[in-house]
Amino acid sequence: MRKRANAHEVNAPIASLFHMMHHWRRGTDAQRQPQKRMPHSSRQRVHKTQPAPTGGPPRPPKKTARGLEDQSPDGSRIPIPDPVPVSDLAAALARKPFQIIADLMEIGLFKNVREAVAFDDASKIARKYGFEARKVG
Repeated sequence: MRKRANAHEVNAPIASLFHMMHHWRRGTDAQRQPQKRMPHSSRQRVHKTQPAPTGGPPRPPKKTARGLEDQSPDGSRIPIPDPVPVSDLAAALARKPFQIIADLMEIGLFKNVREAVAFDDASKIARKYGFEARKVG
C-alpha cells in the first residue's frame, strides 16, 4: 500500500519557490538601504480647513454690502419721473430691484418690480444711496 503525502510535503516546493521570488524582488539585506524618516516636529501638516499657500500676493479684501451703500456712483442728481416703476428706479440707482423693494418695505410700502412709486418715496430711497432726486415730467 502506498503512503499518502501530507500537505507540508506537497506544498514544500511551492513554498520554497515563493521564498526565492520574495527575496529576489526585495534584494538582499546588504543591497537595501533603510529609508530616512523625518522627525515628527519637522513635518509640516496642512489642515483641511486652511488653504494651501500659493506663493502669490495676498488678495484684496472683499467688498461688503455696507461698503457699497456708503459709496455713490456719481454723487449727483438723478432725474426721476413722478410715478416711477420700481425697476426703473433700481436701474437709475444702479441697484438690484430686490434691494429697492426691501427699502420700500422699510418705509411701509409693499410694491413689486412692475408697480410705480410716487416721487416722494423714490426720493427717500435715492437719498439713502447718496443721490439727490430731481423731478421730471
